[in-house]
Amino acid sequence: MKSKLLLYVTPIIISVLCCEVLFLNINFRYKQPFQKNADIYFEEVEPSPSKKSDKNENALEEEGDKGLFQITRGLFSKISLISQVLSDIKDPTLPPDGKIEQSIDRLERVLLAQKIYLVVVVFFLLLCMSTIISIVFKAWFSIFLGRFIYISSAYIILWNILKGIIISFTSVWTGILVTTSYVIFYALNSIAMVKLDRFIHPDNHNFNALLRASNNEEDSHGERGYKPIVSTERILFHLFIIIFIGILIGNVLYIPLFSLQKNYSSEFGFLLLFMVINLSLFYIWNYYKIGQESGLSTFQNIISCFSFLQYRFIKNFVFIIVSTTGIIIFVVFLFTLLTLNTFFLKNYVNMIENTINL
Repeated sequence: MKSKLLLYVTPIIISVLCCEVLFLNINFRYKQPFQKNADIYFEEVEPSPSKKSDKNENALEEEGDKGLFQITRGLFSKISLISQVLSDIKDPTLPPDGKIEQSIDRLERVLLAQKIYLVVVVFFLLLCMSTIISIVFKAWFSIFLGRFIYISSAYIILWNILKGIIISFTSVWTGILVTTSYVIFYALNSIAMVKLDRFIHPDNHNFNALLRASNNEEDSHGERGYKPIVSTERILFHLFIIIFIGILIGNVLYIPLFSLQKNYSSEFGFLLLFMVINLSLFYIWNYYKIGQESGLSTFQNIISCFSFLQYRFIKNFVFIIVSTTGIIIFVVFLFTLLTLNTFFLKNYVNMIENTINL
């Protein structure tokens, strides 16, 4: 049992790091060769008059008094600050000459990037919690979630090890502390990834109903001698239904949603988030009705079904990425082969006179 606790180390530490990014940004202080964009956007720009007058005089003293850690704004606070700045700049009461369009566009891009980063961090935080829950309740998909967390965390840890090495060039002890901590973390993460299959035994897995439903959803029509009925009338009827539903969705839903997204982007974002949450709750309820375990409470079954939802999302996302990458590679290979073929026919066989470089 004690050895199994090693599986929880990586999800717990990554969860703490995600919470730190969301609420507080704690960094090791070291001398930077140049000022980052984040420092330009998020530093306090309204110091008191006394601080303004003494800024140049006390610069060296402040540099020497700085501690080992630096606490800056978290991701939520950064997004709130940028949104407030944008709302102030876009104030309709300002004169036209007082609005800076390029600065507004740049802040909007920064705000969009921060929101995307927020979604990724929150999803990764929930994924760490789902991994812990699936391991505790012995779900069969805990192995997949664990491997995904350990592999993803390995890249994060290696990046922080590289960052610690860079810090050591300007602050030796701080760099050694950062590098050593993440090297130990990387070793524990690697051991947990190697021994994941040993700690989780397939004989004691729960939620096997979800496993059977996931494996047999495509093969269920081929069982029991089922044969689909194909006729011209059914094909024409289905085609008519598809056209009618397409026109209905396009005029009733798509065009109003497009207008809403164009003119009221914030409201559209909240509506999209609301729809995603409702759809997720619908899936969780269905998973609960199909695969609930009698040995677990209702709450335990629900949070386990939430973990299964994240498992399905990651599995489908990985499949889409791999399929898209394969299609892109195949298309690029075909165009390259066609280009080489036309080049050979033009320059060596003289069968064609002109060609277009694809």
